[in-house]
Amino acid sequence: MIKNKILLEQFEQELAKKNKPDYHQNMEIFEGMYKEAVYLNIIPLKNPLEGLQIEIKCQSDQQCLKSLLKEFVQKISDDN
Repeated sequence: MIKNKILLEQFEQELAKKNKPDYHQNMEIFEGMYKEAVYLNIIPLKNPLEGLQIEIKCQSDQQCLKSLLKEFVQKISDDN
């Protein structure tokens, strides 16, 4: 459990200053994660567009709800 958030942040900042990003090490980590994802059949996606229609519908529903809410608030404020 973290008891002193400020002390932890200072430690993280000092650690980041001491340890500069290593491109080659980061690429090795990335390649390892990619190979693991391929091994687990997570990527490549069988159908990359799967779920896109649902996301588009949700976005349009959210926009519709926002506009209805604005109209409702406007109507209430006009009535008062």
